Amino acid sequence: MINLPTQGLIYFSYFLEHQSNN
Repeated sequence: MINLPTQGLIYFSYFLEHQSNN
């Protein structure tokens, strides 16, 4: 199972990548 902080970090990275693409 993925830890909550780890999952949050991946989600944050995904969000940042999408923001950069904007």
